[in-house]
Amino acid sequence: MGRSLIYLPYIRGHVEPSYDKDIDVRLLDGSGIFNYTYIVRAVCHNCRQWSGGALNVNTTKQPWIYAVGPGRSLESDSKTASIGLHDDYGAFTMNMIQATGVGDVPDAAATMSGAASVGSPHASSNYFKLFHALFMGSVFVFFYPLGIICARVFGWVRFHITSMMFATILAFTGFFLAVYMSTLFNKSKYYNTPHQVIGLIIMIGIVTQTTLGFMHHRSRAEERTPKVKLHGWVGQVVLLLGIVNGGIGFNFAGASRTPIILYSLSVFGMALFYGLMFYFKSCWSKHKKTLSEMAEEDEHNAHYLSDLVPAPAETYQPQEPPRPYH
Repeated sequence: MGRSLIYLPYIRGHVEPSYDKDIDVRLLDGSGIFNYTYIVRAVCHNCRQWSGGALNVNTTKQPWIYAVGPGRSLESDSKTASIGLHDDYGAFTMNMIQATGVGDVPDAAATMSGAASVGSPHASSNYFKLFHALFMGSVFVFFYPLGIICARVFGWVRFHITSMMFATILAFTGFFLAVYMSTLFNKSKYYNTPHQVIGLIIMIGIVTQTTLGFMHHRSRAEERTPKVKLHGWVGQVVLLLGIVNGGIGFNFAGASRTPIILYSLSVFGMALFYGLMFYFKSCWSKHKKTLSEMAEEDEHNAHYLSDLVPAPAETYQPQEPPRPYH
C-alpha cells in the first residue's frame, strides 16, 4: 500500500467526527509526509460558521480541542472510514485576533504565542473494549464448553449449573459494555453491523437456553424431554455463534494480529479438548456396554449349566423290617 496524505474536513465535538462534504477545505503546497511526519497546509473558505456553532475571530480566547494517537496509521483512503479512539486529548484557547492575518499558513514556530493550554492532557480509556473482549471470549471459549463437558461427559450437574450461571452473568456484562461502546463510534451507533446483529441473536438465545435449563433442573426430571433436547440444541447453536462472532468482533474493532492469533489458538485448544472429552466418553460408554453384555452372557451361561447338571440323589437310609406280632 502506498503512503499518501488524505485530509478530510470534520466539524463535531467530543465524539467521533463524520466527513462533511460541504466544508470547503483546499490543500496548499507544502503538504505531505516528510520523514514519517504528516504536514497539512490548508485553507478553509467556509469554516467561520456551521450548523450548531461558529468561530469567533474577534476573541482572544477562542476554545479549541485536540487529540493525538493512536500511533498506527489508518491505512484507508475511504471518506467514511471509522477513526479509532485517540490516546490522549485536551483543550486550549487561541487569540483569534492575533491569528488573523494574510491568507497564508504561518511558519512553524518552536515557541507558543497567542495560545494557552486549558488543564492537562487526558488519557483516553479503552478498557471497555478490552473487558468486552475478555468477558465474551471467556464465556464462549471456556465457561460454556466447560459447563457442557461437566453435564454431558461427567454428569456433574451442580458444576454445570454453576459454570453456566457464571457465564451468563459475564455475557450480560459484556453485552452492556458493548451497548455503551456502540454509542461512541459512528459505525456502531445504528446496531446494524454483522457483529452487533449476531450478538443480539446470541443474547436472545442465552435467555432462551437459560430459561429452559432452569425449568428442567427445577423439575428434577431425569428423562430427556423435548424441553431438555431443545435446551441442548440451543446451547450448541449459541456456543458456535458466539465463537464465530468473536472472530468477527476482532475484525470489527480493527484489532491487531496478536489478539486475533491468541483468540484463534484459544478456540483451537478448547475445540481439541472438547472433542477429546466426548471421544473418551464415547469409548468409555462402549467399554461399559461391552462389560455389561459380557456380564449378562456369563449370567445366562451360569443358568444354562445349572439346568444341565442333575440334582444330587437323596441319601438312602435302609430301614429295619417290621417285627412280627407274637
